[in-house]
Amino acid sequence: MDSHGGHYLNKEAVLSPLGAARMCQLLLGCTIMALVSHSAGYSASYGHFCMFVWCFCFAVTLIVFTLDITRLHTCMPISWDNFTVAFAMLATLMYITASVVYPVYFLQTECPDEGCEVQMYRIAVTVCSSVCCFPYGIEVFLTRAKPGAVVGYMATVSGLLKVVQAFVACIIFGALANDSEYTLYIAPQYCVVVYSLCFSITVIVVILTVSGRTSALRFPFDRFVVVYTFFAVILYLSTALIWPIFSFDKKYGNTTRPEDCPRGRCPWDSKLVVAVFTNVNMILYFVDLVYSQRIRFVSSSAVSPQVAYSGLQRELAGPRRKCSRMSVGFIGAGQVAYALARGFIAAGVIATHRITASSPGTDRPTVQGLRKIGVNFTTSNKETVSKSDVLFLTVKPHIIPFVLDEIGPDIEDRHLIVSCAAGVTISSIEKASHSHLSSHKLQQYHTDPKVMRCMTNTPVVVREGATVYATGTYAAVEDGKLLEQLMASVGYCTEVEEDLIDAVTGLSGSGPAYAFTAIDALADGGVKMGLPRRLAIRLGAQALLGAAKMLLDSDQHPGQLKDNVCSPGGATIHALHVMESGGFRSLLINAVEASCVRTRELQFLADQEKISPAAIKKTTLDKVLQQPGVTVDGVGVRSHGISMFNSSNPRTKKK
Repeated sequence: MDSHGGHYLNKEAVLSPLGAARMCQLLLGCTIMALVSHSAGYSASYGHFCMFVWCFCFAVTLIVFTLDITRLHTCMPISWDNFTVAFAMLATLMYITASVVYPVYFLQTECPDEGCEVQMYRIAVTVCSSVCCFPYGIEVFLTRAKPGAVVGYMATVSGLLKVVQAFVACIIFGALANDSEYTLYIAPQYCVVVYSLCFSITVIVVILTVSGRTSALRFPFDRFVVVYTFFAVILYLSTALIWPIFSFDKKYGNTTRPEDCPRGRCPWDSKLVVAVFTNVNMILYFVDLVYSQRIRFVSSSAVSPQVAYSGLQRELAGPRRKCSRMSVGFIGAGQVAYALARGFIAAGVIATHRITASSPGTDRPTVQGLRKIGVNFTTSNKETVSKSDVLFLTVKPHIIPFVLDEIGPDIEDRHLIVSCAAGVTISSIEKASHSHLSSHKLQQYHTDPKVMRCMTNTPVVVREGATVYATGTYAAVEDGKLLEQLMASVGYCTEVEEDLIDAVTGLSGSGPAYAFTAIDALADGGVKMGLPRRLAIRLGAQALLGAAKMLLDSDQHPGQLKDNVCSPGGATIHALHVMESGGFRSLLINAVEASCVRTRELQFLADQEKISPAAIKKTTLDKVLQQPGVTVDGVGVRSHGISMFNSSNPRTKKK
């Protein structure tokens, strides 16, 4: 394990259904290459094409599997989820093609000159190649867009169709190169231009999406995709009409296949292939256009196009601009920032090079952890603001006033401010409730700052977080959608009224600590009864994980599920009696209440701007203490005769 508790190797890459599918791909690919190299053969251009397909897919799959199991893919400046699903779709199509081409040109009704043993090897190659189509298809199925999930654009129907369109275009180009006689007339040449233009733009869209470079465009990428798809339908419709006329009309060609046409080198066959696949691609672009209308890309600026897939075949990805163009910043580099950054990267919604974090201290374990996963780190909050579109305030509540003073002049219309500080209300950030506090509010610098408040928890690091958010006065609906889709990529997220967030803090915000304490206590009980510590911890954690999943997947009340475990006179009901005798329920209720009450106390202290001298030294605004009229005494900080923090009487100075 690394210093922050994460395993270097990702066992889910092997134990998950997706990992099993990839291992099947590798096994079958290796088997195919061994059979072909041993006796089956792959002579001529068609054989070399098939061998290239098998070797290429095997090599890329091996790289993907290795990067996934070692977690090194998080260091790559690409959208990993987009890349893997796009490759899986391409590999499926390539394997299907090879599974058709190879038997057509290498399998014969009678034994070849090399002997019947060669024929058996070729049959085995064909079977393995056909079977290998399914693991790649299963990977596409497992990683495709699903209801309620935030996914990469390539995992949607439109994204997958882009890969199919490009592949079909390659088939058309192959037929054109095979004596298709398209140079005889201008009209067929126009068709070739259409095929080339649409293919080029489609490939560019895929490359930009996978590489996370859509932000380099000077226009909205989502609108470009929809408009381009519309024109592609029109262009392909024209070629679907023009190509058959200049290929099969008796004025320009032959209406039927010439009898003396050689197999594999017949222009009429090539023209037929072009005509058929032109119509196929036209249909694909039309379906793509229909689904593109259902996509709304996430507004703001991140590594790859992301969409939230919800409802019946409905793809949502935010209002106007893509997540792929979003950059995220964290003011404060503590546990919350570290957990969110790891979660965003693991989910594939934000590339590491689009995440910036700032903190005055550079030797904290979380800072080292952020640097280790590739996040940009700086000691300047202003630099973080300048590089970010969505800005998370992940500092202690009493630090918020100083942060607002520092970054306030740099806030622009594009910025969405998200406060994760416990107890700090939206209004306390937006505007002054007391005149003497107004210097610390964003409205001093920006008339309508877009502020939101959220409460999340540390399981976001494994994409199982629980997050709620409230929208500020000037934040638009689309800003709330953006934040919800961003946080939904790392767990559950929903909107609530702001006055409920304190209660959420006591429940799910502090909840992981309750769970860890419970697991620790359960493990102690297991050790007491003879279990090894490691096994006891694993069993306790798995018991809570399984119970949580059962509850979330069931419509039953927790009490009913509890009763299902308790058999009359059994061990479980006796254990529950002991827990009830110890006040287990009351302890949890009191714990939630205590956390909620303390959050409200923090809110009150933040509103009064009370702070200890020790905390002042931890802020990035120590320079405030160097300004004229600002002094530090034994109690707090005084500026121009006013105590900023913990003196109830600003005119009284303690000795």
